[in-house]
Amino acid sequence: MKNNFKYLYLIGLLIPLTVCYLGLFLKNSQSPLLNTYPFISDDGYDWITEGIYLKSKFLGLLTDEQNLAVVRPPVYVFITAVDSFFKMNGLFVAIVNVLATLGTGIISFLLLKKKSLNFLEVLLLVVALFYTPINYVRFWLLSDCLAVFLGLVAFYGVNNFIVTKNQQPSLLISTLIALSIVLAGLCQTYAMIPALLSIGFLFLKIMLTKESSWSLGSWLQKKRPLMELLKLVVTTGVIFVLALWSWQQSIPHQRTPMNFSLIKINFNMFTFYKDTWSYYFFPFLSIFYLLFKCRKEIFIRLSDQNKILFLIIGAHLLLVFFYQWPESRFSFLFWPYFIILLFNFIFENNFLKNKFSTVFFIFFLFLQCFLSYPDNEWQPSLSSLTWGKGFSIDYSQRHPVTRFPQHCFDNQGALCSSKDLNNELSPYIRETMGNYFQLQTKMKSYH
Repeated sequence: MKNNFKYLYLIGLLIPLTVCYLGLFLKNSQSPLLNTYPFISDDGYDWITEGIYLKSKFLGLLTDEQNLAVVRPPVYVFITAVDSFFKMNGLFVAIVNVLATLGTGIISFLLLKKKSLNFLEVLLLVVALFYTPINYVRFWLLSDCLAVFLGLVAFYGVNNFIVTKNQQPSLLISTLIALSIVLAGLCQTYAMIPALLSIGFLFLKIMLTKESSWSLGSWLQKKRPLMELLKLVVTTGVIFVLALWSWQQSIPHQRTPMNFSLIKINFNMFTFYKDTWSYYFFPFLSIFYLLFKCRKEIFIRLSDQNKILFLIIGAHLLLVFFYQWPESRFSFLFWPYFIILLFNFIFENNFLKNKFSTVFFIFFLFLQCFLSYPDNEWQPSLSSLTWGKGFSIDYSQRHPVTRFPQHCFDNQGALCSSKDLNNELSPYIRETMGNYFQLQTKMKSYH
């Protein structure tokens, strides 16, 4: 298949998922997103509230003493602010997530070693990448979908212009790579990890390269690319720190998320990830078997890109495993890298020619994606499945909810305060919604 056709097939295969996703926003178009959209977690309240805060700040409606409970990274806040500014009720956020999903597919194709794919290969790749139940995260009002895409863009920049070409990039390319890493980090800090690990890998590779004989010329030849890599990392770090500091200084707030403080070296999460990963990785068991069977031939000729992908996946697995919070969405963060590496192995070693393995792979992949979904997507397991339809169909059939009294969103009457909310709500949500209603009251008086 010509290269252009695989992208057309990608777009076509993503249409059903896009229709399911956008349909939810259209179904909620007549009601306030925050009150009726069914997939909003605690973080979602923050993203929406901070978007309204940024809009209010732009319009000059805030007082000096008004602050936020928590300040989130700026990229996704700007997106929710644009959505609020143009009164799109979440539709702009949805469009950005759809574009991020399409972009993830395009970058994944670009990162594959095999460039010419037939329809079956494209179909299996798209299903494994986007229709596995781990993609439930894409439906929730979270920044992860965009952060993963931006992280992939930064990784592609490092991989394509530095690792693969094995030469010093121009100043323009280095600047763009640095900015792409920063942008990813300003969406979610973890999105910087793949690109930085790639640079670290290349740095160590150059350092450990043995010279047949030492000379000043060979030493200077090695030192120059090392200095360029260090310059790239330092530049990226300085820009990121300054940008994040400036953002946090410009937004009065009580605290910032300290996510990495939840990393603790213990095995408390073992049972959770035994269930979660056995569920998500089960369809790929036959491929894992072939990898193990052919391990000597495969790993002896491992490319630098595949080595880096191994490093990225391994680092994410460790961070996620030691992160003391039982949510399956953290496995979503490394899923594209896992699929790219897996399909590199499949294509490079012609695993699809093994009929038994391919039948096993296709049968259980489609069974997981289209004929079953976990009862609790945040904590899935093989023992708690509902059969008959896939997660995307189930999600698209979810009805709008009512979280708060309708008068809280009535522009004709008085808005609510946190005191009017259900006592069963967590203190975190009550605090965030208190800020939300204060901001909406100011917006109402402005209009």
